[in-house]
Amino acid sequence: MLVIFTFVLTQVFHARWPGAPPTAPVPFFAVMVFCGIVVFTIFSESLTRACTVIIANANLVKRVVFPLEVLPVVSVLGALVTGAYGLAALLAVSCVVSGPPPLTVLLLPLPIVPLVLWTLGLSWLVSALGVFVRDLSYGIGIVLQALYFLSPVLYTAEQVPAWAQPIVRMNPLSVTIEGARRVLVLGQLPGWRGLGLATAAGAVVAMAGFAFFQRAKRGFADVL
Repeated sequence: MLVIFTFVLTQVFHARWPGAPPTAPVPFFAVMVFCGIVVFTIFSESLTRACTVIIANANLVKRVVFPLEVLPVVSVLGALVTGAYGLAALLAVSCVVSGPPPLTVLLLPLPIVPLVLWTLGLSWLVSALGVFVRDLSYGIGIVLQALYFLSPVLYTAEQVPAWAQPIVRMNPLSVTIEGARRVLVLGQLPGWRGLGLATAAGAVVAMAGFAFFQRAKRGFADVL
């Protein structure tokens, strides 16, 4: 997908990454896009797994005293491992394109924190709903497909029309995607204000999702 997007956007539409040096090679565009793809993959893979994680482990619900709230956490951790491989590939490509990564790469965990909180909260919510609404995974797939194009994966928030920029910046993925690009590729510090707000909101979502899961799991055994 990265190769396809890079070819279509750079060779067909002749797009250039905003703010990129005039002499920046085409792979620079690919690196910036790949940052967005890796972040979105972590989010989408977590929610997709969470939809069926309780149903797939119905034996733990019926026969074993098991902390079911751990299962969505495992889904998120699995997606983070996949994302780690993607980030390793990203750093390798970035080294080839623009040399060694900047020192700000050490700050990468900071923009990842709100992503993990949001993903955990929504995974608890989705996993609980998936027990009662078996077709939820199809709806989640449609939502994720729409969210992919509504998130700054293939573009920056600054490219969006002024009236739509506040909407795009409200997207919790925007903070992590933009922050990852800043610390991994551009050698800049993340936007502290946006990072703080996204982390606080993510903490609220995580607590709400966990509370909903704890309340809903009482009915799992009856449904399964």
